[in-house]
Amino acid sequence: SPQVQRHRKFVSPSRFMEDFSAHPDGHSLAVTTRGKAFAFSNWEGSVLQIGETEGVRYRLTQWLNDKSFVTISDKGGKEAIEIHSTEFNGKVKRLDGIDIGRALDMEVSPTEEKIIISNHRSELILVDLAKKKLKVLDRSHYNRIQGFSWSPDGKWITYSCADTQNTISIKICNLKTGKINRLTETRFRDINPSF
Repeated sequence: SPQVQRHRKFVSPSRFMEDFSAHPDGHSLAVTTRGKAFAFSNWEGSVLQIGETEGVRYRLTQWLNDKSFVTISDKGGKEAIEIHSTEFNGKVKRLDGIDIGRALDMEVSPTEEKIIISNHRSELILVDLAKKKLKVLDRSHYNRIQGFSWSPDGKWITYSCADTQNTISIKICNLKTGKINRLTETRFRDINPSF
């Protein structure tokens, strides 16, 4: 009724949208809003809520491959990486014991079950989801590492790293060797590189 409509308070999902991720083939989206993760097709089908409906907050949810998502969950009071299946009542794999800190950004490898995370400790971390192992690739003493991008072949990462309190340079890391090269001089604030 019109009276009920006037007294209801509606919450704008777009106002509280935290992040989104397109499926690698472009046919679906994963969206995180108000600590809940959802997946939906761009053209048809119903919305699928990822994870538990109450009591758990999800962040940085992204498509991992055709049938799963990777997300950060605070289930049990501590944040950890979780992998969720898209199937109804699908399995959830929680990677407890891997100290990722407080994840601030995350990107999924285009070729393997690996992710890159930047955290509150200004670290750039490579996580091998299949082996449940992490490797700290780089660290900044001045500010968080941000704006990272995978190469299309999944062998390189490029990112913005603060070299001083006032300068940020672009770096590139060979994931096989771990060797890091600076691509821009340390005189400017260069950010958001992309392959």
